[in-house]
Amino acid sequence: MLVFAVSLTVLKVIEISEIDLIVQMSVVATMLLTFQWIAFCRGLKRTGWLVAVLSRNFLDTRGFTFILLLIIVGMSVTFTALLGRGNPQQFGSFSDSIFSTFAMALTMTFEIDDIYSSPNPKLTKVTFMILVFVVTIISLNALIAFLGDSYQRIQESSTANMRKMRAMIVLEYIELMPVYKRLEVEKNSKFFHKLQPVDELQARTLEDNEWQGQIKAIKTSTRTIINELRNDLEKKFVEQNEVISELKEQNAAMKDILGSIHGLLEGDGGKTSEGEKEDEVEESKDIYKRKLKREGGGRGRGLGEEGGRGQGR
Repeated sequence: MLVFAVSLTVLKVIEISEIDLIVQMSVVATMLLTFQWIAFCRGLKRTGWLVAVLSRNFLDTRGFTFILLLIIVGMSVTFTALLGRGNPQQFGSFSDSIFSTFAMALTMTFEIDDIYSSPNPKLTKVTFMILVFVVTIISLNALIAFLGDSYQRIQESSTANMRKMRAMIVLEYIELMPVYKRLEVEKNSKFFHKLQPVDELQARTLEDNEWQGQIKAIKTSTRTIINELRNDLEKKFVEQNEVISELKEQNAAMKDILGSIHGLLEGDGGKTSEGEKEDEVEESKDIYKRKLKREGGGRGRGLGEEGGRGQGR
């Protein structure tokens, strides 16, 4: 209504005829109704996502539109100065120049002869090439990239956007209701009930059960792998402890033998000959070797007994 009022006021100020007023108001009303019909398409499944994409594209390209308008306005001033005398129909005024520049940049509707009608054809050619390169090549390719990103963002949350747009339509409808009718709707809508076909509910239940079964299988396999790794680590720790205890026993035996050798060397008061000392050292070595063999044989028998018990089991 505000748009109609402003349009009517402006049209009366400029003193146009009644027929022209009706035509122009019809044009404005038709455009507004067209956008209103598009807004109602938000609630439909096949067109709702498209309306969401278009709305997001308009919002995301606000900065691009501003930059493009600056380029067109600047180029319009340039072409007005260059082609205003040679082609006054298209570039004689600033408003005509803006429309002609916009059409020339986006639709390439331009006469080559207009360039040569300019007082400076070379500068006109350079300006025209700059306009085509900046708007048609660079700006439009950047616009395509922006629109692709907007489409991907809409598709990532398509279900949520559809529900949001339907909720907005419901709110618009509720705002048009009288107050008593709105209160009645709010009173009767405290609880939400959903009717669903039995087949669809059973199919969803089966999907949930399959998903839960998959989760249970993943948990079981993960638990089995963890238990196997834990058993392997425990076996490694046991083997490592056995090796450490064996090394400690060998170290203690070596200390005993070295102590006995040292006592023999110091206890004879220097009366023992070198040959006798060597014999005693060799004898100590033989004792140490026999002791190691006995320990190794005992461990071997112990392992053999454990293996026999394992086979018996």
